[in-house]
Amino acid sequence: MKKTFTRVIAACCAMTMVFSLFSFTVSADDIDGDDQSGAAPVAVQEDAQPVEQPVEQPVEQPVDQGADQPAVQGADQPVNQPVDQPVNPEIEPVPAKAAIGVSQQYINNNGYQMPVTSGTYVLEENITVTNCAYAETADQDITIDLNGHTITYVGSENLYVLGKVRGSGGDGTGSLMTRITGVSLTIMDSGSTGLITTGEGYTGSGNTDYWINDTGVGKDTGRGGCILVENGCFLVLNGGTISGFKAADDGGAVHVGNGGSFTMNGGKITNCSAGQGGGGIAVHASSKPKYKPDESISIRGSLVINGGEISGNTANTQGGGVRALRGDMEINGGVIENNICKSGTGSFGGGGVAVSKGNVSPVMKISGNPKIENNTCTANPKRNNMYFLDGITLSLRGALSSEAKIGFASDTNTRTMKYFNTSGNSYALTSFFCDDSDYKPVENNGYIMLTNTVPQVYGYRLIAGGEIILETTISLGNADILDVTATAKYSYKKSGEKRDVIRTYAADDFEPSGDNYTFRIPVESACMTAPITVTLDYTIGGSNRQYKAKAVTIEDYAKAVKNGNYQTHDKDVAKALINFGGYAQVQLDINTDKLPTLYGVDYENTEASYGLTGNAFTLNDTDGLYAGATVSMLSKTDVKLRFKKSKLGDTAPELKVTYGSASPVYIAADENLSTGNYYVYVIKGPENSGFYYTNYDATFDFEIGTASGTYSIYTYLQAIKDGSTNPAMVNLAEAYYNFAEACQAAV
Repeated sequence: MKKTFTRVIAACCAMTMVFSLFSFTVSADDIDGDDQSGAAPVAVQEDAQPVEQPVEQPVEQPVDQGADQPAVQGADQPVNQPVDQPVNPEIEPVPAKAAIGVSQQYINNNGYQMPVTSGTYVLEENITVTNCAYAETADQDITIDLNGHTITYVGSENLYVLGKVRGSGGDGTGSLMTRITGVSLTIMDSGSTGLITTGEGYTGSGNTDYWINDTGVGKDTGRGGCILVENGCFLVLNGGTISGFKAADDGGAVHVGNGGSFTMNGGKITNCSAGQGGGGIAVHASSKPKYKPDESISIRGSLVINGGEISGNTANTQGGGVRALRGDMEINGGVIENNICKSGTGSFGGGGVAVSKGNVSPVMKISGNPKIENNTCTANPKRNNMYFLDGITLSLRGALSSEAKIGFASDTNTRTMKYFNTSGNSYALTSFFCDDSDYKPVENNGYIMLTNTVPQVYGYRLIAGGEIILETTISLGNADILDVTATAKYSYKKSGEKRDVIRTYAADDFEPSGDNYTFRIPVESACMTAPITVTLDYTIGGSNRQYKAKAVTIEDYAKAVKNGNYQTHDKDVAKALINFGGYAQVQLDINTDKLPTLYGVDYENTEASYGLTGNAFTLNDTDGLYAGATVSMLSKTDVKLRFKKSKLGDTAPELKVTYGSASPVYIAADENLSTGNYYVYVIKGPENSGFYYTNYDATFDFEIGTASGTYSIYTYLQAIKDGSTNPAMVNLAEAYYNFAEACQAAV
């Protein structure tokens, strides 16, 4: 690239000096080496000095400049040498080559195509070109100065093909034959209205692109509507407009691949389109970083945008303005705006720029003062500007101006990505914005990333062992917790009757959890498959808004635990919940707060520990008041003790419960559960909040009338394990027991 840039500067400087002094009539050779005639002369400037030498004299011969004229700097002199610096008298000056004037007659005589011989060519008038120009000779340096005029291309292929790759086969495929050629094409406009476009009914369809792969060369068609650059060749756009071209595949105006390079310093690419990606420009590389047979040929295309404008272009799939697929890219300036990408699902998107690495890690850098904004992805407005695929990250290659504007996409695929590595370079966070107004760029450990600006459900966690709880985590975004209300709703049928459960949570119900908040949704076993929908109502910026999270079920979550990377006891509980949940839903008349009483268990056998040393059930019941114990394990793990009404009388007395050395707690009978001949007392646990797995072994002493005893959750679980004939109940009890034991051991 440095070599090309030096040549371009030298050519431009030489061209300027020659035009101010001389007028030539020059005949150019065509690409086959045949002499041509009829090339139109360059118009003589009014203040030009007369030319004293014959026209037939070779251009390379020194021209008598006159005593008052400065010496012409040689083409091989350093371009940074001042024009008025004396030339070394010991070295004979080499005159600069003259720029060649291009007229319609010149094009006709050149096979109706653009020149491919090294040199600087200046348009003298508007011209029409019908044939593709192939520049494939080593070290060609071609400069086209539009000079305020228009090139109208009415051919069916590209306007220019630089360094086309070919294989040894007759169809261009097979083992690689063409080597890197180093062709350089520079397009400039010394006027202000220079244009390269297509005629009415002509769009340019792109030429056959021979694609290097593992085994050799394959081919694709329809890439680069105006110019196809590859095989170590260079394209430089310094000025002028490329407009109206179309590629059937990628790169509506320009396609860069297979080691090609395109630097855009100025000019415009506008109103072009691609049937696939890169409505304006597509930069590609093969799926491998080098050509495999000898590892010698780099096949990564590269794009550098230092200035200019890419606007009004359209792509069907990716990158309305630019598509960078595995190729290297730098954006240091310029404007990419008002481009359109039509598709926006899967890997498609990027109204302005689509960036993807595939299985090759490209170099992606940005700096300076670029503007990537006001682009559109018609199928997905969350992918309007820059859309990143494959978890790719761009790096700041230098300081980013505070005036830069870089919009990038946010959808479910990209919200947690690292977008920019700041690499210690200066930038303004305000230069970045997100297509989705619900997200904003933030600084995070040297990266530019996204954070949501509105409350959203961040995740769920299943809690079992005291209750079945769906713990829900939310991130607040820019809202204040005082402005957020959450509603959890689910419906189910019990005993044939539909029931709606609606739970509302205000600020006091949210528990801080790091940078987020959590709240808990209790769920009955009969609701294992009922979709739970969480809705967040909140106030932000003075306006009321709502966010509705995706519905989730306990069953789905339990299945994820059972099949996921969790410890065995976690999986056992999940499996038990699924099995018993299904059982409970079949038996819709079962209220899981009233699990069946276990019969046939001899609680009076003081020598039976049920495998729970120190937690054996003891009972002193001389009058036969005690009628049994039950435990709810699927809604809330509470102990329910039942006593006979016939023995206690018409008024239920208080039950005295003592946990160790704590003061006794007096509990009244639960009238809602006192049915038939029994009073039922609900024991909630030492913290009056249910028995969680951490206190399954918390024994309590109870006294009522002449009955007294000692009990624990472990006692009940062991009794079910060893005495129940219901497999679902046994599995559930055993899973809860093992889960609690494992948690206790971990503590």
